[in-house]
Amino acid sequence: MMALLLLQHAALFVMCFAFGLAVAAILPRRLMTLVRRVTRSRSAPWTLPVSVGILASLLASGISFLRLPVPQVHDEFSYLLAADTFASGRLTNPPHPMWPYFETFHVLQQPSYASKYPPAQGALLALGKVVAGSPTVALWLGMGLAAAAVTWALRGWMPSRWSLLGGLLVALHGNLHVLWGQTYWGGNVAFIGGALLMGAYPRLVRHGHFRDACWLGIGLMILANSRPYEGLAVSLPVAGAILSRYFGPRRPPWAATFRMASALGLTLGITSFGMAYYNARITGQAGTLPYMAYERMYSQTPLFLWQQPRPAVAHRNNIMRHFCSTFERAAFARQRTPSGYLKSKLHFLLIAWHYLLGISWTLALIFASDLLVRRRWRLPIAMVLMSLLAVAGTTWSNTNYLAPTVAPLVLAVVLGIRRLRVLTWRRPARRSTVARGLVLSHVPAFILFVSVYLAGPASEFALTRARILDDLGRTSGQHLVLVRYHPDHDVRCEWVYNDADIDAARVVWGRSFGGDADRRLREYFGDRRIWLLEADETPPRIRPYPSVARPESAHVAPREGNRTTRRGAADGAGCMHELEHSAYCATSPQRTDASLQRQAKRASSRD
Repeated sequence: MMALLLLQHAALFVMCFAFGLAVAAILPRRLMTLVRRVTRSRSAPWTLPVSVGILASLLASGISFLRLPVPQVHDEFSYLLAADTFASGRLTNPPHPMWPYFETFHVLQQPSYASKYPPAQGALLALGKVVAGSPTVALWLGMGLAAAAVTWALRGWMPSRWSLLGGLLVALHGNLHVLWGQTYWGGNVAFIGGALLMGAYPRLVRHGHFRDACWLGIGLMILANSRPYEGLAVSLPVAGAILSRYFGPRRPPWAATFRMASALGLTLGITSFGMAYYNARITGQAGTLPYMAYERMYSQTPLFLWQQPRPAVAHRNNIMRHFCSTFERAAFARQRTPSGYLKSKLHFLLIAWHYLLGISWTLALIFASDLLVRRRWRLPIAMVLMSLLAVAGTTWSNTNYLAPTVAPLVLAVVLGIRRLRVLTWRRPARRSTVARGLVLSHVPAFILFVSVYLAGPASEFALTRARILDDLGRTSGQHLVLVRYHPDHDVRCEWVYNDADIDAARVVWGRSFGGDADRRLREYFGDRRIWLLEADETPPRIRPYPSVARPESAHVAPREGNRTTRRGAADGAGCMHELEHSAYCATSPQRTDASLQRQAKRASSRD
């Protein structure tokens, strides 16, 4: 796999670089003169980031119009739940009385119904939903803000025309568009936070303005609410540099120190209070993150490889039990061996290299290698190294975890291109042509990578779920879809995700436990059309739920929005008790899937 991926990248780079050299050779000098004139204008510090941001947003929207992003990964559905919650004007939702039927991955059901993830990505998606009616618009906005932020950040380290180049490299980065501009779990929010952090530091050291310290604090705020662990890792070198600058032997006047401390104290104080309030609303405790509450409730696998697994958790459905106790535990155990650890982390680095660097950025980094050891550039490199060190000890590794370090990487790439341009060759015109050819190669590379994404196969599960949801939404009335899985179900394809206000949703997804266990949920949603989805049929088959005689006295709990009556809470307690004795319940680790299936058939026959 590694050899094939490198071969594909090499072939694509040769074609794109040849195109870039051909265009650079005929590029008129007047164009470069115009670029210099624009970048030296008085309005360049703000017009350049805005222009690059608009370009990146337009490119992202164009890709989405050709292939609409459809959620398919567990994390995406969880972030969309957060977006729906925030767009409704709430931080969290009260637990539903029938919550055991709605338990799913990365979503808290108790003590409140909410996403487990930090709120920044959900807030961005909510902004798109409120302003334009669709969270997809937020993906375009995030891509544009990321490109604008890195353009602004580089301006603190180098002249405007080189900061413009860095922003254009991001705007024309095809894999970044596919990875973070067309998926709902994103990475652009943490990318923005890292760019603000890196760009505010040189301005703060140079000028000591209150606003520069505020920008640095806002970067820390975004990182704390998007990727707290990795954000802490990249913040440590910046914190060390600030302490050595303001409290070292060559410290600035106390007035500048006071401005810096007051601005950081204000932004960090607001951040701490806001995070504590958010945690208290969701988990009931200001010091408990929703992420940690979810891990304690459902997961046995620790977050760090040096930790020990937690005791077994009693799950109420086999799918989550298999995912948490088998799928996650196997990945953890595999990395506890030297060979398994090296294989896992090398695979992660290869995927990260594929999406973030590629051959063109790698060559630029090679040319910049002798510059990066100089004192001036040590801070960005320290941010990258600290992020890699932080991810080295985690059980899970994903390219999104490196999002805070993309801005320092772009800085290093631009330095490499500058270095390539000033190399001492016989003909100065030739070195400019090569550097410009490397830059211009990003245009065909963007087209090729996006074309591969558009022509590639889409997730059959994601498309089928979206189609069923759309078909039911077009029919009259409200619907309840009970999802039934086979014992060998692929746990990565999860159907049961709902809106923030479950009772008001047009379509509600719930787990089918079979037999009498489904009766309470059917009675609760007795005013809806009820469907049974056989998720593991080929293709998945949806049909009306088999008719079951319902007593005339069956009670349907009255509900209004997310407010439930005392009767509804009692139904939830009864539902919980019945599920604990259901044929499909997995509270006892000793019960096998075969015995559960046999009991389910008996329960269905009695029903």
